[in-house]
Formats: sequence, structure tokens, C-alpha cells
Amino acid sequence: MALQKTGGKLTTYEIDAGRAAAARANFKKAGLADIITVVEGDAHEKLTQFKDSVDIVFLDADKEGYLDYLNKLLPLLRPGGLIIAHNITPGSADPRYIEAITTNPGLETIVRSGVSLTLKKR
Repeated sequence: MALQKTGGKLTTYEIDAGRAAAARANFKKAGLADIITVVEGDAHEKLTQFKDSVDIVFLDADKEGYLDYLNKLLPLLRPGGLIIAHNITPGSADPRYIEAITTNPGLETIVRSGVSLTLKKR
């Protein structure tokens, strides 16, 4: 609801039609349908159509796809923007994603309690 006060927008991607419909209904019931867009389909494909700048990314999807999401969204993330990734634990996290967020000099990353927080420095 803070987005209503700041003029922000939220876009969420959902591959499952039933969950997408439930999300739309819940957002409408909460009075947030005008600021939240639910994109139904495979986010790996649908993200190629997204062209706006991004302040915050929250990843909680197919873990083996995190690197692809990073590669598609990092160019859209504004400097000072954040990428928050869930399930960054041994056995769950894709080692290629961990390497990408910890070796890129333009990023600063911490990992705590299975969540990574990555700041785009420039």
C-alpha cells in the first residue's frame, strides 16, 4: 500500500493461471489492482517485454532460473536498486547465480538466513 503513497507500481509474474487469477482477485479486493500488474506466463519469456526501470527485484521462482532473471533484470535495475533472492541456501541456490552476484564489482551482496540482498552500485 506504500506504493499508493509514492506513486510506485508493482509487476509480478506467475506461470500458473489459477494462482495468477487468485492474485488478481486479491489485489482487486485490496484496492490495489490499479498499481499491481500480474503478468501470466513464463517469466523467462515475458521479462523480455519489460522495458521500464526497476527499483527492487524479489526473486522467489525456479532457482535454476535465477541467473537468467539476473541477466535480464540487472540492466533495468537503477543504480542503488536492490535484488532480493529467496532460498539462497546450500543445495537450493544455483552456484552460478551466487558467483554472479558476489564477483561482479558493480554489485554488493550479503547473504543471511537464506536470503541474498544485492545492491547495484552503478
